Amino acid sequence: MNRRNKKEQLIEATMQVVAENGLPSFSMRKVTMKVGVSEALIYRHFLSKENLFEICFERIVSILGEALESVNLSGTDTPEGVTNAAKAAWLAYLKALVDNSYRSMFFFEYREYYNEKVWAMKDEIQNNYFAKFASILNQVIGQYGLYERVKPALFWAYITDVTSCAVKRMLRGQLEYSDAEAEKAWNLIWGGISGLLLS
Repeated sequence: MNRRNKKEQLIEATMQVVAENGLPSFSMRKVTMKVGVSEALIYRHFLSKENLFEICFERIVSILGEALESVNLSGTDTPEGVTNAAKAAWLAYLKALVDNSYRSMFFFEYREYYNEKVWAMKDEIQNNYFAKFASILNQVIGQYGLYERVKPALFWAYITDVTSCAVKRMLRGQLEYSDAEAEKAWNLIWGGISGLLLS
């Protein structure tokens, strides 16, 4: 197997190990055992454990970004159109998270344990990967004057946290992934946003 394929296997195995055991129980040895290579080999591809995690995080963020960028967000010249576009983008985001199971669990773990680093990357992530999603959510914030009542970062955090709770339950088999459950999760998110509108 060539060098590139081995590196790809190590990236995927890292996300699987984190999804199965959580970041606190992570070890490079678990990854190399899963791939069937020596522990020394992993350091030929990655500078450190943190470097490996960063590459894994960038991988799943890129996958999610592609899903979001593929959504048609036209018809946003009315408040209803903006709301519908936000919902369509979020549904694509939810589906991509569910479809990428172990990668998504790594994503959530990384966000939790490297929270400050992720917050520092927020603008880069929004501008480089989630540009369409950020644009439509900013329209929602702007058209309802939410900038005066809540920081955009907290608005994003609310959506991300509610979404992660729903996805984790779906991936663990505690909640079925279906149009009906996706609708319920969206209604919860929009209910929270509506609460800000009425406050």
